Amino acid sequence: MERYNRINLALLKTADDDLEVFDIINSQRNKTEYVVKAVKFYEANKLEVSRKELVSIVEEAIRNIGIVQTMAEVNPEVADVSDITDEILNCFDNL
Repeated sequence: MERYNRINLALLKTADDDLEVFDIINSQRNKTEYVVKAVKFYEANKLEVSRKELVSIVEEAIRNIGIVQTMAEVNPEVADVSDITDEILNCFDNL
């Protein structure tokens, strides 16, 4: 005999994301299979970027569009890419 594990989900009817997810799951004929496939797909495809990798990406983007040179002309003290990167990352952290 197969043994099943149960998980109860509590989705708020007042939260837009929760309501949307509820409608999607509820519309599926085989809800368990749908959730299993969705979670496995999400886990296999989620992009995890470390802070160091993100700093490198932002620094490269800043160099590519020439922001550092423009800022260096305006204020030489701000031309350090790491300072700019920290400011940008702090903005992301505050969101």
